[in-house]
Amino acid sequence: MSTEQAFSPRKRKRASRGQAHEHQRKRSKKVEEEGETGKQQLDIPIVNEALAPQPHSLNETHKLEKDIAVLNGTPKISKTTKRNKQREKTKRRAELATWSISEPIGGWFLPQDPVFSQDERYLILANSRAVHIYSTATSLLVRTLPIGSGTISSYALSSSEPNRVYVATSAGLIILWDWDKDKKISRWDLGSSIRGITAVAPEGSSHDVIYTHETGDRYMIMAHSLRSGAEASQTKLKLIVKSKEPIQSFQVLSNGTFVVVVLRTSIMIGKATKLLSSSFEDLNYTWREFKIHQPITCFNACIRSRAHVATAKTPKNPSQLVAESLDLVIGCVEGEIFVFEDILGRLMKAEKSQKASEQSGDLTPMRLHWHREAVGSVKWSLDGNYIISGGKETVLLMWQLGTGKHQTLPHLTSAIDSLTVSPSGASYAIRLADNSIMVLSTTELKPKTNIAGIQSRRAVSDDQPLPQIKTVTSVVEKSANPLDKFRKIPMAVNPLKPSQILLSVPSSQPRTESDKTYMPAPYLQTFDLSAAHHLSRQALTRNNATDFNKGPRGTKIREPDIRFLRLSHDGTWLATIEEWQPSKTDVDHLAENLSVAEEERSLRREIYLKFWLWDKQRELWTLETRIDAPHRHPDGTAPCRIFDMVSDPCEAGFSTIGEDGFVRVWKPKTRLRDGTVVRGSDSEGLITWSNRHSIELGSIVETLDADVDSQLLSLLSNACLAYSADGSILAAGQSWTSKADPELIHIIDTESGIVRRSMPGLYTTEIAALGFVEQYLVVISDSVTVWDLVDDELIYSLPFVLSNIKYFQKASIIHLAVNSSEGTFAVAFPFIEADGSGSEMRLKKTMSKLMVFNPAHPEPLWSATVPNVIMALLPAQNSKGYVALDAAAEVRIVSPKAGSSIPLIGPVATADQSLAIFRDEEPEDIEVDEEEEDGAEEVDAKLGQMKVMEQADEYVEDTENDKPVVRPEQLARIFDVGPSFALPPVKDLFSAVVGLYARKPRGRPVQDMVVEA
Repeated sequence: MSTEQAFSPRKRKRASRGQAHEHQRKRSKKVEEEGETGKQQLDIPIVNEALAPQPHSLNETHKLEKDIAVLNGTPKISKTTKRNKQREKTKRRAELATWSISEPIGGWFLPQDPVFSQDERYLILANSRAVHIYSTATSLLVRTLPIGSGTISSYALSSSEPNRVYVATSAGLIILWDWDKDKKISRWDLGSSIRGITAVAPEGSSHDVIYTHETGDRYMIMAHSLRSGAEASQTKLKLIVKSKEPIQSFQVLSNGTFVVVVLRTSIMIGKATKLLSSSFEDLNYTWREFKIHQPITCFNACIRSRAHVATAKTPKNPSQLVAESLDLVIGCVEGEIFVFEDILGRLMKAEKSQKASEQSGDLTPMRLHWHREAVGSVKWSLDGNYIISGGKETVLLMWQLGTGKHQTLPHLTSAIDSLTVSPSGASYAIRLADNSIMVLSTTELKPKTNIAGIQSRRAVSDDQPLPQIKTVTSVVEKSANPLDKFRKIPMAVNPLKPSQILLSVPSSQPRTESDKTYMPAPYLQTFDLSAAHHLSRQALTRNNATDFNKGPRGTKIREPDIRFLRLSHDGTWLATIEEWQPSKTDVDHLAENLSVAEEERSLRREIYLKFWLWDKQRELWTLETRIDAPHRHPDGTAPCRIFDMVSDPCEAGFSTIGEDGFVRVWKPKTRLRDGTVVRGSDSEGLITWSNRHSIELGSIVETLDADVDSQLLSLLSNACLAYSADGSILAAGQSWTSKADPELIHIIDTESGIVRRSMPGLYTTEIAALGFVEQYLVVISDSVTVWDLVDDELIYSLPFVLSNIKYFQKASIIHLAVNSSEGTFAVAFPFIEADGSGSEMRLKKTMSKLMVFNPAHPEPLWSATVPNVIMALLPAQNSKGYVALDAAAEVRIVSPKAGSSIPLIGPVATADQSLAIFRDEEPEDIEVDEEEEDGAEEVDAKLGQMKVMEQADEYVEDTENDKPVVRPEQLARIFDVGPSFALPPVKDLFSAVVGLYARKPRGRPVQDMVVEA
């Protein structure tokens, strides 16, 4: 809407401040007394009794309708008949059926080792929804195997038929897929929760034996002989081992001869009583256990021929050697790596000598220690001569056991969570803690494949978190409230390419970090939703991804956090706000209590507003302007926090609102020096950003008692901004720490920077969001309120109640998005089910309710429940619909069924195409014969002549009128190179000046020339 519409002098109804306050008091009282349920309350999922609607009589409901529609003291009573109401309901159902939500895009890869295909052409990965097949030659997704309902917990290749994969879900389902032909083979329901799976083919058997890690009352390793079809009755299962302590992982070796089970601080090794037996009934194991003095984070076992083992502990008598030895390597939480060669033989020897394993010197391992923190993954090389390890240091290490020396591959993009050695030993597949996978060649350690998913902050609890220790640098500050991890993620949709999203992402999210920690996001990721493909990643702030970032007290040095990220209307400019402040432990020695410590932290806070320009040639964002402390306290002692930033929808410009109570409008301008345009290396004028308007928003502190300290009554707790569709109006809302301060919505004229109107009474508690939909103003606080600025009347106000969420937390976790192209808005409400409160809160269930509204009708057009908390919600660019990002790093597209806002491109291979014959290699250079090359040159020559002729038709030289124009700054660049004694030779100066005046004349379009008869 335009400024003329909002401030039109035509006669209309207007609510005075007193009347608006009266309306708000009535509505607030109704909420407190009756819960304000009934027809006007939002339809929200009930996760506990606090959200359950209370029954109302018809008289109460009718009275509630009157209270919500009160304006100017006159109730707005609907005259719609019962038949019309029925028609409206039918119409609403039809509108609801026209909207849909897409399947989730992206998501984090499972915390499991990547799996190579037998020929190493493909890499098999999985997230919680589907198994993905990627090409190692092109890094492209070639096939997706969705499981439908349920959550994938693990997957494993079949040993008898490598073109098949077993997929296990946490609900107890095992699905067998032919990933080569995209065909589902069979499905079994085990009826218990599965956490891990592996498949082996015993000697002499054509069927796989499936080993599963199952949880329930106990933690168990089970063996299954699964059959389908006519042989379904032959399905069998057997208990392998049971433990009261949680099982972290397990490994099956030598066709089921050995099973290694890892607990928190102990290792269990089982050996089959009957070797190489093909009978499932004879599958029994003898178990031995030994303990480690510190928690275990990873392990790997391998079978080697005893002839390859040559250590000081090798028996001198050859008769004591066995055909195979079980070697074990263990990574621990303090960074140590323990190597046990022939561990089973040592345990058996200790038993024979009747010595306890923990007291036996024979179990002393080889100790390797380079990692400063917990070891993320450790593996044996294919020949057993090397150990490969990685961790949070972003360094890949190759240990040579013969010498104890190591080689390093430093400065990977993120911490190493797991790694896999390919079947031929020619490649390493490394899964990094930023949700990416890299395949390296073992000879040159050069990347051959790079696969990345959405890398946004993950706020989903791990079912089996890795052990942590509080004496090393993995200790990070815990948030005072567990809900802080659900804070909004800065995200934007590219206006030039609507299928691309830009979002701030952390540098690393290793599994050894606590899930209660808020991770700062100093990087920018660009992700293509249509192809589900990672495009780029760029640092926007200083970061410590590959640096030693240990504080004096052993805590991790925090990086700056991107709090806001906005794109200009044309996608050319990017504005970011980053914030950093020292940790509490760094300033507690300066303060005597917590309040003084917080003051010391705020004095040392760093806040920067940065403007970035898109570089088309290099395809990255270049920093053009940095503004330090864009909002500052009146005394100038410390920068103020920025509560919101919005982008001008019609021209290059951004607006911010801060803790100082000012709204600042930022606009670009060309740099000038002494009246001359400052130009860059490309001869283009340089642009800088400056503050165009600074609007101070008033408060009512002047109306209070003069004896009361005004600083205590005018502290802002939150603020929101919103532009109208044409950019002529800027709405600003503020929330104050003092209830005596007003809750005002200010309407600002963006051209003049003047507050035209201040509207009280549209909300009572903390304001969460603002938005414009045509002439309607949408306010989100403790209700969804829609106000018509043209008619100056309340359209509707729908209250909602959120359990376990404080009023001051709503602004950071409630989302509002407005799509001006279709005239709708969407709201996302989080619902948290938890035990306890404050820092002791333990989350049990989290989800979000997503609703799409028409501003003219109180009933939502469409609504759905998302299984995870939504952390970003944006409108689709140049189309209808919305884009939602949740806590599991999954993106869903909400759009009308008539036309999807973002077209989704499937995998490269078709469903009926076999991957065995699918060509996934990159195109190679083709050798051309001399005759073919000569023919190609002739064709190129003819095409060049045609191109020259076409250009000649468009442009004609005009040597008489097109004289060279030399600007003063061009001459200045030649002569102003330094003092006179440092000038270049006169010959060079002369050549430079002649080059300016003696250039070739330009051409002019034919249509611009005047032909005289």
